Amino acid sequence: MSNIQPREDNVPSLSSYDERLEEFENIPLDNPKYSTLPMRQRQMCLMYVLKDQTGMTAKEIAEKFEISRTMLYKFLRKYEAQMFMHEVSNQILSETFTIAVLEMKKILKTSHSESNKIKVIEMIMKTQGKFKNELDVNVKQEHVFDLEKEKREIIEIDVDEIE
Repeated sequence: MSNIQPREDNVPSLSSYDERLEEFENIPLDNPKYSTLPMRQRQMCLMYVLKDQTGMTAKEIAEKFEISRTMLYKFLRKYEAQMFMHEVSNQILSETFTIAVLEMKKILKTSHSESNKIKVIEMIMKTQGKFKNELDVNVKQEHVFDLEKEKREIIEIDVDEIE
């Protein structure tokens, strides 16, 4: 039996499924680690990973590939699909993190707002574990509450008022 995968020249682009996916066309789906996963299935995985950003539902994704929602979920539960979605998620997060760091640098260099700069610095320090939004409070007890003493004083006050 041959391990040769069929050519996938006729696989449509992501944006041909839905224009909301156009900005994600540059995400590479051709990782050789997942060569046993057909390109259409990789596209399904990517669409599912991006469903929060695009607003697509699982039902819409299934309809785009002309399968039932049950079949989509069955496929997405497979180990290889899970691993591929995890890798794609990490890749998207990495790209987003890079953009965030560049924006933070821009704020630090160009912002005239001290509060914006402080927020960025605080965020950087938190991600590096150097800043914790905690307060250390030390309470020193100078006086021990003596219930019996308080009762005697109250009784003495009451007795004085009666006389």
